[in-house]
Amino acid sequence: MRRFLLALVLTVVVSCGTDLRAEPLSVCQEVNTRYTESLDCSGANFSKADLSKADLSNADLSNADLSNADLSNTNLYGADLTNANLSGADLTNANLSRSELSKADLSGARGSGADLSGARLSGADLSGADFRGADLSHTRLSGANLRRVDLRGADLYWVYLKGAFANESTRWPTSTWSGEAGSQPSSFDPVAAGVIFED
Repeated sequence: MRRFLLALVLTVVVSCGTDLRAEPLSVCQEVNTRYTESLDCSGANFSKADLSKADLSNADLSNADLSNADLSNTNLYGADLTNANLSGADLTNANLSRSELSKADLSGARGSGADLSGARLSGADLSGADFRGADLSHTRLSGANLRRVDLRGADLYWVYLKGAFANESTRWPTSTWSGEAGSQPSSFDPVAAGVIFED
C-alpha cells in the first residue's frame, strides 16, 4: 500500500515531451512478490526528475534514464540499476546499499556521503564522479571506470577493485581501516588493490 501511495504522490518530468510534474507517476508499476513489494520502472525516463527522499528500495530501474535527476537522500536499497543512466545525477546521501549498478553510467554524478556498501558496480562508468565521504565498503568495482573520480574520505574497506581503471586524476582516500579491533588506519594503495592506471 505504501508503494501505491508513493506512486500516487511522486511526480516526475519525462523528457519525451510529456510534462508529468502535475500528473501522478504512471510509468512505474507496482510489483508484489511473495517476499517484497517494489516498483517496476525499468526503461523509464526520469531525466532531470526530482526523486529526492523517495523510497525506491528494491525497485527495478534497469535501463532507466536518471541523468541529471535529483536522487539526494533517496532510498534505493537493493534497487536494480543495471545499465541505468545516472550521469550527472545528485546522489548526495542516497542509500544505494546492496544495489545492482553493473554497467551503469554514473559519470559526473555527485554522491558525497552516499551509502553504496555491498553494491555491485562491475563495469560501471564513474568517470568524473564525486563520491567524497561515501561508504563503498564491500563494494564490487571490477572493470569500473574510475578515471577522475574523487574518493577522498570514502570508506573502501573490503572493496573489490581488481581490473578497475583509473588515472592520475583519480583522488583516493589517504587511509583505509582493516576493520579489526585495535587496528589503525593504513595508507590505501590502489595498485595493490588491482587497479589499472591508464591515461
